[in-house]
Amino acid sequence: EITIKTSKNEYNIVYGVKVRSYDSLGNLWDEWNLTTTDMETWKLAIPNMVEAFKDGGRLTVELFDSGMVSKGEMESGYLLEVPETPSKVDLPQAPDYGDGKVQEPFGEINPDVDLGEVRSLIPIKRSNQYGSYSIAVGTGETIKQLIEDNVQNLDTATVQEKLNILTQYIREGEFSKNLLNKDFKPNNSGNVKSGRAKGNITVNFDIGFYIQLTKLKENNQNVWYFDYTIIYIAAELKARQDFNMTISGVPVYVTLTGGGSARGLIMAEGNNSTKIKLDKYAGYFPVGGSLADIVYYGQMKINLYVGIGAGVGRRGVLSAGVSGKLDFDLGYQPWEAAKGVLTFALSVDIDVLIIPISFKVHEYTWDLFEVGNYNDNAWLPTPTGQNRMLRMANLLAQEESVVTVGELERTTPSSWNTIPSAINAGVGMIDNITLQTNIYKHPEPEIVDLNNGKKILFYINDDPSRNNNELTAIYYSIYEEDEYGGIWIWSEPILLQNDDTGDYDLNVKNLGDKIAVLWSSHENRNRFDDGAVSLDRLLGNNDIYLQMFDMDGKKQGNIERLTFDAGEYSNSSPKIAYDETTNNMMVFYKKTDYSTEGIEFDEKEAGEIGNFLNNSYSTIAYRIYDGKSQKWQTEYYENEVSYKEYEKEYGEGILYGQRFMDFNMPDPVKVDEYAVVSHNDKILITYVHDVDQDINTKDDTDLFAMIYDFALGKFTQPIRITNDNTPDMNPKEIEFGDNIYLFWNNDGYISYVDLDAIMEYGLKKAKIDEDTYHQIDEKYNYFSNVMEEQNYEAAESFSLTAGKDGNLYVVWNEYELSLPKNADSTDDAVKSRQMYIAMYDAKYNLAASYLDESNNKQDVYKGAWGSKWQLTETLGESNNEQTVSVGEDGTIAIANRKYNIVSDEESQSSSLVVRTYKPISTLSITGNDIETYPQYPRSGEQVRITVNATNYGFMPSEKVTFKFEMLGSDGFVQIGENQEILSHLSSGKNISANTYFTMPDEISDVTIRITAWEEELTDSSPEIQYVVNTDDDLKVENLKAYYYDEDSINIRANIVNSGNLDGENVKFVIENFDYEFIKKVDIGSLKVSDIYTIDELIDVDPSYINDEGEIILRVKVVETKNNKTDVAAFKDNIIISKAEDMDLEISDIVINNNFDVRIKMGETKNINARIIPFVVNNVNRLQYSSLTPDIAEIDPSSGIIYAKKPGSAEILVEAVSLDNSFFLAGDGLLYDAEGNIAQFTEDGTVISKNYENTGVIKA
Repeated sequence: EITIKTSKNEYNIVYGVKVRSYDSLGNLWDEWNLTTTDMETWKLAIPNMVEAFKDGGRLTVELFDSGMVSKGEMESGYLLEVPETPSKVDLPQAPDYGDGKVQEPFGEINPDVDLGEVRSLIPIKRSNQYGSYSIAVGTGETIKQLIEDNVQNLDTATVQEKLNILTQYIREGEFSKNLLNKDFKPNNSGNVKSGRAKGNITVNFDIGFYIQLTKLKENNQNVWYFDYTIIYIAAELKARQDFNMTISGVPVYVTLTGGGSARGLIMAEGNNSTKIKLDKYAGYFPVGGSLADIVYYGQMKINLYVGIGAGVGRRGVLSAGVSGKLDFDLGYQPWEAAKGVLTFALSVDIDVLIIPISFKVHEYTWDLFEVGNYNDNAWLPTPTGQNRMLRMANLLAQEESVVTVGELERTTPSSWNTIPSAINAGVGMIDNITLQTNIYKHPEPEIVDLNNGKKILFYINDDPSRNNNELTAIYYSIYEEDEYGGIWIWSEPILLQNDDTGDYDLNVKNLGDKIAVLWSSHENRNRFDDGAVSLDRLLGNNDIYLQMFDMDGKKQGNIERLTFDAGEYSNSSPKIAYDETTNNMMVFYKKTDYSTEGIEFDEKEAGEIGNFLNNSYSTIAYRIYDGKSQKWQTEYYENEVSYKEYEKEYGEGILYGQRFMDFNMPDPVKVDEYAVVSHNDKILITYVHDVDQDINTKDDTDLFAMIYDFALGKFTQPIRITNDNTPDMNPKEIEFGDNIYLFWNNDGYISYVDLDAIMEYGLKKAKIDEDTYHQIDEKYNYFSNVMEEQNYEAAESFSLTAGKDGNLYVVWNEYELSLPKNADSTDDAVKSRQMYIAMYDAKYNLAASYLDESNNKQDVYKGAWGSKWQLTETLGESNNEQTVSVGEDGTIAIANRKYNIVSDEESQSSSLVVRTYKPISTLSITGNDIETYPQYPRSGEQVRITVNATNYGFMPSEKVTFKFEMLGSDGFVQIGENQEILSHLSSGKNISANTYFTMPDEISDVTIRITAWEEELTDSSPEIQYVVNTDDDLKVENLKAYYYDEDSINIRANIVNSGNLDGENVKFVIENFDYEFIKKVDIGSLKVSDIYTIDELIDVDPSYINDEGEIILRVKVVETKNNKTDVAAFKDNIIISKAEDMDLEISDIVINNNFDVRIKMGETKNINARIIPFVVNNVNRLQYSSLTPDIAEIDPSSGIIYAKKPGSAEILVEAVSLDNSFFLAGDGLLYDAEGNIAQFTEDGTVISKNYENTGVIKA
């Protein structure tokens, strides 16, 4: 429909309107006259707009006067353009790839792909190219993004060059650096699983394509030309079976794998000399004779494999395995060449404290055949390992200013990024920066706060310029203002140690006025004369290094090497403790002899790996830094005879000042996990010890501690911290306030204990065999938990931080299985690993107070942990290895590893992510948290509003501010001043505030806006609008129902309107227990504060009586407003029994179910008194009186109490027999309960036959 508006006045009126349609060549196509009903609005309805208006045409308007004389034809200003309509895409039919090749044991391989047809697609205009359009489906979206990012100028590259580039970027679903901070997941990928127990079969598939088109104007017509298309197809099948067992007490696993995959990139483009014109109604891909002008190219890869793996150990602590894999790779490049490669590899993979060491022991590759002019590319490995494609990738990497590709099967790290991906709407998140992708599998980041708001981040990543087995290096970056000021960014990472040694075991410690960075390095293969690398050589050449930084992020001095073992021993897991008062330091580390006599690693025997790793001799060694001389000790005290004798025999200085811990246990103590901390001139080390040295009995894995006294120069005897018949591990120590706290994994709970209190008060002596140690006295042997839930994921992964804001934080990660929105079944569940945080509230729950020596009041708090709070929420995202820093303003920075789960296994590369959170107000106010008194205020009445706000966050607050506003004709107007409440509000607790206003003279709904915030966090303050309603409020009160006589029931009640509007069309309805109508009383209008008395007799119908001889009734008050009837009030389950069949004695009067009645000052409440048994209610009534009227008053008939001031009120409730009741009738006479006219004595006292026995029962 077309609508045209014209204006009119007494001198000018339009009497006719005509519109004309012209095509793109200017020819008149059609014309129409418009119609009107008011000489101002003209309309034209056209059933088929496509036929009426032509693409590229225009529209004109002609107006006529009263004599239908034309006033001229005018251009409307509208050019007509028909939007692109969906059209089908016929993908090319790929021909046969030639004869298959027979390769045992796989049989004949003869790939054939039918690319099929896709319909209803619309070209999308490209943003950076005039006249250029594209169609992208599935993986084609990724290709489109690569082209938009102008990767190596794909638009102008030949098909061969396109293939070489794209095979680098489309690698089994993992994309390269140009996709930083972007997440591309083909929406047509799939995953199907089946199987039982630990076995499964997985099928994955992916298909997508990209078509690029050009739209040009020729002879005023839109013409489409075909540029090129890229089609990607992939399918994968995996089979796996896991076997787990225990052999001689050692956990062993065996894995059998097998499967195959196929991937293909098919490309077609128009000849540069001949443009291929398209008939879009025939599809967006050339057909017919145009095919002769198309150049085709492509790459197909088919892989079949079988494998077996075996190993020992448990995840997260120590595991090792050997795997063998036989791969057959067949490559086709339609329609020219093919190549086949067979590879057998035997690999060793070791995770020591989640630091992987992986290298190939044996690898053999056979180049089986090559047909035609095969073009090397990234999809098919070659026997040389450094083929033409790898060299090309190195050149590409150099052009993009990133590191080159190494020889190992590691991914190339992305360039460094400083731009947040988004302003996240999550809980307080300021930004979310992916600093680098495709980095080393376990970066183990460590983040520390510096001065002036700066931070420093250390992490592990590959340095591809190094040797194969020494790739890992430590980098650091500083968060600071850029050189122009005003913008804070993470600086480009700097290599910490550039000596061609492999670095790992990163440990960073804030020492107060400086930062210590410790790590372990293993020497490269060049130190071995024969150039060979074996596992014992690799692990046995690790030494400890130390670098100090100041609090501005600058290095202090040079890197110091702390161990010098000439390849004889492995030194790993370094930790440092520093005493501020003396400047003394101790560096601890694990020292392992992988050449232990009788313990050897045979790379051909997987079962021997467990024996090699678990039984090689290991202990804890340490070195001492003397704060006075500012040197590392290289000599020993006179009483350290054994060290002096050893150096005397084997050479002075051979031990270079290192010492070994004597654990004073009957059997050698092998320590895998330990923690150290300094406090009050002492160093405390806590370690995990398997008491019976049997890995099959985990419940006696306990925590022990030893204290080093610098003044005495020695350790104490062992102190047993736990003896609880549960596995205890993962110890972490932290100094918080004036105390040292120990946290650990206590069988899935994050438990903690104040070590200072235990060491001072709670120790007693005990023995293991004949060796004496200390343990905690039973009366002090209790621990606290961060969460009262058993959560092994949290207890294994938690990290601790004492923030610069003075608070203690714990952060952890958990594995989750979640259903995405619109999921069809649990089979669609997505695996994630999300991060959580909790904060310790030291001021939770005031326990006691005392006066100190200066007569100042000191409070003692119980303390507690706040609510568990989720930090990350993205489905499918996995996060771990988190490190946390908290600034003085409470801003939380978390650096962590982010990775993917591929086929139930962690990806071999990771991303380094930093998320920053700021404190936000976490108050919650809902409609249920707001109360008004009175509920229905009347004109001119003062109204009190009470609001309760709950702190649902994990942090407490010290000040809460409430703001109340009322909506008026000019918007919201504040009621009074902001109310600031200075009070410690803990996590999960609530706080309340009141305000008052006067109800307007003209009764109407009043809207109140309530805003609340913590501290000065007004930007995130919750806001709620609450409506104080105007309505009638009909209630049924003082309901009585009993047998009036043998055949009738008397129902009495008061219908009260306690609202602020009159009730209209009110009715009182009586029903039986089946909700069948019995009787109706028309009340009509019930004004505010009016009381309507119900006194109705009902004839008893036998159908009303149930099997117990009771009648059960239901009454309700209904009201009709605006032709709508609603139930305003009701009373249910009214039970009536014949009085003569019941015991009429009162046994008790119950008030509020025997609970105290609690009420706030100024409020009202019914005390809910009732007579026992229920039937006696029919012949008695309750009356109420206050014995303490200065504190509370009570209505004598309704039992509604009004609180006047704080205190305890005493209320008397009396049951009065109805036999002694008198009723004033409408005739002005007074009748007794039996209907007789009352008689009076001379002094006016009523004469009652039961006067001597009043029947009053008191409660």
